[in-house]
Amino acid sequence: MKNPIFARAKIYRIALDAMFLAIFVVLSLVPSELSWASLAALLCAFLVGPVDVLVVVLCGSFVEQMTYGLSFASVIWMLPWLVFGLVAGLGAYLVRRNPKPWKMIPVIVLSELLLNVANTLALLYFGYAVIDFQAGPLVVIGAFLARMPHAVVRALLSSVAMPLLLPPLKKQLDKLSH
Repeated sequence: MKNPIFARAKIYRIALDAMFLAIFVVLSLVPSELSWASLAALLCAFLVGPVDVLVVVLCGSFVEQMTYGLSFASVIWMLPWLVFGLVAGLGAYLVRRNPKPWKMIPVIVLSELLLNVANTLALLYFGYAVIDFQAGPLVVIGAFLARMPHAVVRALLSSVAMPLLLPPLKKQLDKLSH
């Protein structure tokens, strides 16, 4: 017979993943200039773990792509979230023992900026491969510069929100798990 405590922990973790996935999907579908789906993924990374954040971002970006219609290009649009999940998950794992704000902020900023870079590269690749749009160096630089303010604002706001949200959420999740 399996250990019931271990089985309970697995079910609890799956429930947390489902909760963060639902938050991710809702935030990604809210019409806004800035997508806040990364906030749900960052919370998952710091509260649950690197594998869980990968599950959340891949499933969440898949559901998001389903709203636009699945095609071969859907994989292209899911890759930036994979990059985000890897960076956020590994970074959160490294600072997990002592999650001080000054240790979390570089992980948050790097994750957000790399998400922006990966999204821009996906956009340019999609334009090149699918639409036969020839992007010269000035177009690539212009695309990065045009999209960077959104990433910087999202990184700054996430850097402020995460240290405020994590302690009370961690406290409540610790209560629920026992």
